[in-house]
Amino acid sequence: MDSGLLPYTIERSQFTAAQITTITNSMRKIEQQTGNCIRFVERINHLTWIRISVGTGGRENNFNRYSTTEVDTLQKAYDFSMIDC
Repeated sequence: MDSGLLPYTIERSQFTAAQITTITNSMRKIEQQTGNCIRFVERINHLTWIRISVGTGGRENNFNRYSTTEVDTLQKAYDFSMIDC
């Protein structure tokens, strides 16, 4: 996977058009605030991706998919301006 590239899918049948717009606008804002160090792209054939769907709880992790080179933030805040891309 390209560094900083975050493939995603949105379960469009679960959201209104306005909600999808809010989600994608939020992604663009993250891209802008990180100087495009983080970039969201719609999933085509990527092996790993973010799936955005309606569910219970605030988030879901699948730790079985993490490799030895991947990092979880463990819900710690990052100072994205300090990341050198």
